[in-house]
Amino acid sequence: MSIPVTASTEAFTPACLKHLEDAPTFTFRHATVLDKQQFHRVAIAEGLMRHDDAAVREVTIAELRDLFEGEGIEENVTQLQAYWQALDELAQARAIHRQQCIDILRAADEGEAPELPPEPELEFPKDRAKALDEMMQEVRRHSRRLTVMLADNVDYSTRFPRILLRMFLTGTSLPVEAKRRDKMITEISCEEIIEALAEFAGSHGADDEEAVSELLTKAMLSFALRKDEEKNSSSPPSAITSPERSAKKPSASTSTATSTKSNDLATGDEANGSNSSESECPVSQ
Repeated sequence: MSIPVTASTEAFTPACLKHLEDAPTFTFRHATVLDKQQFHRVAIAEGLMRHDDAAVREVTIAELRDLFEGEGIEENVTQLQAYWQALDELAQARAIHRQQCIDILRAADEGEAPELPPEPELEFPKDRAKALDEMMQEVRRHSRRLTVMLADNVDYSTRFPRILLRMFLTGTSLPVEAKRRDKMITEISCEEIIEALAEFAGSHGADDEEAVSELLTKAMLSFALRKDEEKNSSSPPSAITSPERSAKKPSASTSTATSTKSNDLATGDEANGSNSSESECPVSQ
């Protein structure tokens, strides 16, 4: 099936609100060929920037070598690379496991409780993983470059679905005016719609966060291509803010760092948000 040249529309109500008689409705249009071609331009104009795993990891190693001293630095680099590889393999195993569970559940008879395969585990020593997470937290503490990159990724995962909502939402029954600028709902109107939805859900005893999440997910699905429509497209170009190097070079050993595990700045993803995000350290996302 080809991508439509003009957009069709679809009515949507968050599943967590469908049992309510006065549940709000939202009208979405689906992405057209022109939307697919222009989205990255819109994302760049909106200031979105996302750094992939390889870029973040490359800067992490460069900053580790630049900011710290000690004979064990190269050993740490080698172990970091092994740790990242183990995290990548875990992510792949989890994706396979998730699909296996879906297939088993779909094939099961109604009312049956089929046996599901065990969750995959990280194939890396836990104590060493903890030490490496702490070391990366210390690198981020001293690295302006990494701070900016991770902040960009958090901003991307937060704003990406909102930009899609502004692009593809054409109307809502909520008492909010969807003001537009250049064919997109304004950022202020977008937040007003989200706030109105959250307020409605909360006032009716529903989960406001779930309602908003479903709305943003629908925006992403409106943009998503079906398998027979997928085409290769490049990612928005990335930029790295010039580093502010620390004047001091603290000593780094293979086991000395702060005690805070580095898993607070997830990305997302998803985008991503999204994310798809697992709860490992952010440099491995």
